[in-house]
Amino acid sequence: MHLKSDENLRSLFLSALRSRYVDSRAEIHVSDLVYCLREAYFRKIEPVDPTLKQLGFFVDGARRHKVLQEILGVECEVEVKRYGVVGHIDVMLDAPVEIKTTRARSALPDHYFRQLGFYAVMMNARHGYLVIQRLNAAEDPWEFYRVEWTEEEIKEIDRELKRRADQLRAALNFHDPSMLPEIEEDMRWKCRSCLYRERCKGRIQHERPKEAER
Repeated sequence: MHLKSDENLRSLFLSALRSRYVDSRAEIHVSDLVYCLREAYFRKIEPVDPTLKQLGFFVDGARRHKVLQEILGVECEVEVKRYGVVGHIDVMLDAPVEIKTTRARSALPDHYFRQLGFYAVMMNARHGYLVIQRLNAAEDPWEFYRVEWTEEEIKEIDRELKRRADQLRAALNFHDPSMLPEIEEDMRWKCRSCLYRERCKGRIQHERPKEAER
């Protein structure tokens, strides 16, 4: 038996993953608006080739979602639209269900609720469900939550969805990432592994002197 590394096979999988993302990125997606708007900008304007690490994240996430969706036997990956933004809800019950996987032992980050909230307003709902799998949990790895918002909170989430979509759309139209806000402090950890980190730093620093001239 002879065993050797096959770069063609590797490229086949990575190219397929890249095509999947590029083909779906002509529109603005909810996932573009949840985290860093500048990352979303560069991912659309100057996409880089995906890595094997990203392939692993994609496969693991897709597998977990598929199993949970099959267990429930309900409508899954439901497409919704609002303000020109496209969303795909993991599971649809009487309200959206968002499934998250994390290595954190206890954190409930704001972006979980931002994404679920966006789906809720897109479905004209005032509640939603959050399912969390904690990979490093000492005991029970699963958590299940019902999230409810007041009418005013839902209105604010709706305004945030539109505001962030308008901001990203304007930056894309003007090819100017400096128009976008910096990532929130509690999500700075994403910058460490961001594929666009150096490009972002260089472009933003280059664009800022222009702002002073306006």
